[in-house]
Amino acid sequence: MKKVLPAVLIVSGMLVLLWLMTITYSDVEQASNQATSNLSTHLILMSLYAFLFGMLMEYRGLSRLLKGDIKLQSTLLVVTAVLMVFVFIPVTSWIEWFSLDHPLYLEVLIIPETHMMLAVLAGTLFVRSFTKESR
Repeated sequence: MKKVLPAVLIVSGMLVLLWLMTITYSDVEQASNQATSNLSTHLILMSLYAFLFGMLMEYRGLSRLLKGDIKLQSTLLVVTAVLMVFVFIPVTSWIEWFSLDHPLYLEVLIIPETHMMLAVLAGTLFVRSFTKESR
């Protein structure tokens, strides 16, 4: 029972985040059809949910962090911080800054699916940058 409860909480948290992403995605579609200014806010929320999902994927490191077992990996933290900057800038801003003739390396940030994958990766790397895996 002691090992089942944390697993249930982690899976429940992931399901709640996926549900929130689904709701926010419908808000994104509605905001893009109406051309409202809320689009950037919804895109940032989607990135935040994906980031938190990535943190929950690294549940062992997260439990060590919550217990206070912190071992900072500064190089990984810097890489994660740069990735977080790219992830939390909405797609609309990238298109506004670089118009539609963007270079190939920015294509990764504009495609919604890869943007979400990078947000999940940033969440996972964020937890790993504060814990050191003992093998």
